[in-house]
Amino acid sequence: MAVYLSDDELSERILNEPKPLSRQQRLAVLCNHSHIRIIAGAGAGKTETLTRRIVYLLLSKNVDPSAVVAFTFTDNAAESMKSRVYERVKHLGGNDICARLG
Repeated sequence: MAVYLSDDELSERILNEPKPLSRQQRLAVLCNHSHIRIIAGAGAGKTETLTRRIVYLLLSKNVDPSAVVAFTFTDNAAESMKSRVYERVKHLGGNDICARLG
């Protein structure tokens, strides 16, 4: 089942669900640069910020999933990010979009 939201509603949900991002995290998610680097200490929300950035690119900017590359330092963070991306894309964009994810 596809979920239809306006661009503004979609952006707001990405930035605020499941909990609101900080101002710095919001800036990183909405950044117009094609390459960004997130540097922060342990527990600062890097994985969550990258997750929402990927969801934003896929759903709001219609970036093809094959054009997104994300690196993390641990397998645990990579698995967590992958799971979160799938869950949020499915929740906000529906199964059709999820089927395109690698």
